[in-house]
Amino acid sequence: MPAHMANAGRGVLFGKTAVVCSADIDRIADIQEALCAEDATVVATAVEGHSAARLALDRHPDVIIIDVRLPDGIGGVDVAALVLPQFETCVLLVGDADSALIDRAKRVGISGFVPDPTIAGAIVDSINTALSRFRCSVLDQIH
Repeated sequence: MPAHMANAGRGVLFGKTAVVCSADIDRIADIQEALCAEDATVVATAVEGHSAARLALDRHPDVIIIDVRLPDGIGGVDVAALVLPQFETCVLLVGDADSALIDRAKRVGISGFVPDPTIAGAIVDSINTALSRFRCSVLDQIH
């Protein structure tokens, strides 16, 4: 059976790996549940930015889903600035942010932003869109 048919009916995130970081344990659980429902695997979770950066560099996930602000003072944009130069991945920020922070996030190379991740479908749609944009951006860099 061709690969594209073998994956028919699978989630849009089938086979993708993720690191999820949030100071809100319930948010981590909700995102993890949404990703699992789409056949993605959460390979690590963290509640602080430093841990998220270390885990991302160790695990090389397809996507990092991280809060804008974290209790240890290193937020999602800072984590992305540490991780993105090391390897290609998609980083999705979660939470409320002002326009200056969003501009900085774009300059660092963050792939997407979700202001309200409380709806499982919204987070999955946002991740799928961010992954698509990320793939296009990587292809543009290759050509």
